[in-house]
Amino acid sequence: MSGLLGFVLCVVTCCVILVVAQPPYNSKQILLGRDLPGMPLPIKEKGGDGQSCAFMCNSDLQCRGYNWLPSGCSDPRLGLHCNDSFPNGCCWLKAEASSLNTAYDVKCGGSFIIRPDPATIPVFPITPAPSNAKNVLYILADDMRPDAVPFGASFMHTPHLRNLASSPGGVYFSGAYCNIAVCSPSRMSFLTGKYPHHTLTWNFINHIRQATCREYPHTHLGETSSAFRSIPIHNGGAGQCCSWCSADSKCAAWFLHVGGDNCTLYEKAAKTPTEAPVGSIGGLRGSTDMQQNLVTLPQHFTKNGYYTLSTGKIFHTEEGGSGPEPWDGEGTGMPPLQDPPSWSQVKPSILVKSEQLNAQAVAPGNSSMYNVNSMAPMRPCNWDSCSIPSNLEGDVEPPVFRFCDRIIGDDALLKLDAAATNYRASGQPFLLGIGFRKPHLPFRHPSAYDSLYPDIKNIQLAKYKVLNESVPVIAFHQTDLAENPFTPMDDTKAATLRRNYYSAISWVDYNIGRVLSELDTLGLTNDTLVVFHTDHGWSLGEHGQWEKFTNWEHGTRVPLIVRAPWLGSRSGKVPNIVELIDIFPTMAELAGITVPQSYKLDGSSLASLVTSTVSSSADSDRKITQNAGQASSDIPNLEYPTLNSYSLTVYPRCPLDMSDPSRYWAQNTCLMKERSSFPFIGVSLRVPDWRYTEWLKWNGTALSPHLDSEPIGVELYSHAGDDGTSFDGPYEQFNLAGLSEYEKIQNQLAAMLRTVYPKGSAWPSNSEITKK
Repeated sequence: MSGLLGFVLCVVTCCVILVVAQPPYNSKQILLGRDLPGMPLPIKEKGGDGQSCAFMCNSDLQCRGYNWLPSGCSDPRLGLHCNDSFPNGCCWLKAEASSLNTAYDVKCGGSFIIRPDPATIPVFPITPAPSNAKNVLYILADDMRPDAVPFGASFMHTPHLRNLASSPGGVYFSGAYCNIAVCSPSRMSFLTGKYPHHTLTWNFINHIRQATCREYPHTHLGETSSAFRSIPIHNGGAGQCCSWCSADSKCAAWFLHVGGDNCTLYEKAAKTPTEAPVGSIGGLRGSTDMQQNLVTLPQHFTKNGYYTLSTGKIFHTEEGGSGPEPWDGEGTGMPPLQDPPSWSQVKPSILVKSEQLNAQAVAPGNSSMYNVNSMAPMRPCNWDSCSIPSNLEGDVEPPVFRFCDRIIGDDALLKLDAAATNYRASGQPFLLGIGFRKPHLPFRHPSAYDSLYPDIKNIQLAKYKVLNESVPVIAFHQTDLAENPFTPMDDTKAATLRRNYYSAISWVDYNIGRVLSELDTLGLTNDTLVVFHTDHGWSLGEHGQWEKFTNWEHGTRVPLIVRAPWLGSRSGKVPNIVELIDIFPTMAELAGITVPQSYKLDGSSLASLVTSTVSSSADSDRKITQNAGQASSDIPNLEYPTLNSYSLTVYPRCPLDMSDPSRYWAQNTCLMKERSSFPFIGVSLRVPDWRYTEWLKWNGTALSPHLDSEPIGVELYSHAGDDGTSFDGPYEQFNLAGLSEYEKIQNQLAAMLRTVYPKGSAWPSNSEITKK
């Protein structure tokens, strides 16, 4: 297993997190291609690593990537030697970078692409921005549930989020939900305004820039004698094999071998498909329509004349495109290199020098932090050693180990200043995307924030620490923090993790405050739309669950704040149920640009909710009663969904032991499983007062649940009296499904779910091309 993939699996499933500092997550391969003059360069910082090379590369606009070797390491095949005269390590900055197929594996050191080759990035027409278009500051956090003051968490120290929500034109949505509770698929969903069944991404293998081919598990579709190319696959699975075939005019069919590590391309399709070993996948040459024509949220602003910039984690970071590839080459889990087509590529010579980053943050072709893992890596810590000695500003020694969100915050200020300079000079509006990486595990944060919260012994723990026996076990996701749904975590460990999580949120809040303060200083607050949300929620021991990966309220509900100061002085709470797929059309409408119907967005604009003081939902001020979570059996007919009356969330399950349903909670991740091989998926509907979830068998050929089959598990929870301010209420503790007094509402919600979720195949009609 490659070092990069190993890191992915560790962070995603929360395996043991090491105490010692580790280098950034370099591809364990060496880039071929031409070096810049004067290589190698010495790493100056004691304890330096690949991140130091990343800063050097980022500061030189001729550099596309780097090779890094620690002192004493050599690779005689390429004549690379880092001898003792370079005690901190060596950097080779690359003017060219080869493809993965001609790179060499290396036992020490590694490489990363820092910026893509401009020649590989698609060019599309740009329309001048409307004269009244507003600037946009788009701020994301990672793995953060609504633990912030505006959402009723009064114990939290989040003054900047509180001020954002309460300032003129600011509103916060108390019923906002993601559409899948895991980083990469969620980001690809809300950044396209489409449900996962339209992005076709539910795992860390596929991404939206892959070509689209209908996949046939354990089926061979190529004529064996016409095989003309065999390609090792490091990441990307069947989606990448399909992309290679679809990009090659000779290819008619492809085959992903068992284990997913080799792809064969064929010039001719077989007249008759044949059965292949279980674990293999076959397909025909596919369509590049989605790969080429899908427009993301920032890309839409770019196409409409905005100067678009980004820093930090906007799209997912840990996988795709992190190796020595062109930006659209092999990679899993995200559009590679933060999706270069989404961001502005050419600008006047706006060069902003950062001594702290040792980088030119903004320059032609450098508007995005393309490789976040090199520039702002999440350095590890153990669960009880994530409080790093530091002040509130995040100053740390040695500086090479500085906090990732300090680096992202510094870069955000530089890019905001550059965008403002350009705006004043040319009138061109900007969109700046800022993706903070915390409070994602590991909860590494400045120790000064611990003093804002009680001692460990006084931290409040989850009220319900294990899974209730009424809940189907497949709803639970096993991680190393949540080892067993029926055995609670040790209280001291749980309290430490909780305080670290809260401190990490406050650290993010501080950095958000730095950016908002700079916006004020620049005099742009009244002309700038600010949107803040996270990619999904997080569980802190409720149900015995830790992390995300569920369809429960804790995993799916997110903080969402929108501020449009020019709309008036009103601020406050919007209690309507909304979805993250609504963000794309909402931002476009509020900023003053239209969204073509050809985009076929699933989301709806929330602009009317931002501007209105009247909510169409149920009374948001209902008090929690003694019967909270135990709704009345006198249930009225439930209306079918209308705008902003429901959210739809899905999550797949891949239990290791399929023979024992009572063990479906164990080792059930699908993150590195091919989407055509999922056995089950949970489909969850959240409406006012209720959550309804069905766990269904998965049709891997159609990429859709068997909606007409009997569910293997059903969940029904009452949220009557839930105003969103308590994470410890009983609202999803007791499963009401199957109880006779709730039969009526269960049947209504089951029918509604089948109205909301489309029947039939998820594959687009053009997912196969029959020309051979």
